[in-house]
Amino acid sequence: MKIKFSIVGLLLLICTAMAPAHAADMQQNKRVYFAVFADQASATEEHIMFSEDLEVTWVSDRPMREAGVMGGTEFLKSWRSGPDSFLVNPPNAVLTGAGPDGRVHVVVELMSPEATGGGISFTYKLLHGQIVPKMTAASLFIDPATSGGQFIFSSEAL
Repeated sequence: MKIKFSIVGLLLLICTAMAPAHAADMQQNKRVYFAVFADQASATEEHIMFSEDLEVTWVSDRPMREAGVMGGTEFLKSWRSGPDSFLVNPPNAVLTGAGPDGRVHVVVELMSPEATGGGISFTYKLLHGQIVPKMTAASLFIDPATSGGQFIFSSEAL
């Protein structure tokens, strides 16, 4: 009986010792998705522009399931942070909205964000679809960034 308790105790000790490392590994490999919503957006052949100060909603992949909101300025600052930042490895994004002829859905690679008089502008490369000059009810869904020292988007969020 004593041997059974010793084995169970040893297993519990091993599992307890490994738990923080496993949680740290999960935290390090957290993937974070971003969504930007705006009343309107405009586009040229080179830029996508949001004319208002944006709030960026973020959500982490499971199993963490964390979420939050940050301002556009904070998001722009984080764009350049870390060795695998969006500056180094630009993200893909889906831009959707209502165009003059109905719904617009385009896939772009986002680059070179800039603050522009109360809004944000991105240089982009069109990957799929057709961009229109003006959209209302615009949404931009940005592919995941990885945390763990590679891409730090908010000191509060991680």
